Amino acid sequence: MVRAAIVGLGWWGLQITESLRGSSLVDIVIGVDPEPESRARAESIGLQTCETLDQVLRREDI
Repeated sequence: MVRAAIVGLGWWGLQITESLRGSSLVDIVIGVDPEPESRARAESIGLQTCETLDQVLRREDI
């Protein structure tokens, strides 16, 4: 299984996240967006979030 991040948590990013839920091929681990409102929406559906892509790129589990 590929562990991935979604960069951009606007409408399209959340649609991609929802469509991949339950996939046996891709696990969306975290979402990235600088906007607090976008991160809050993603967190409301259970997605872990962060503010910058650099934070994601430092992670070894993605």
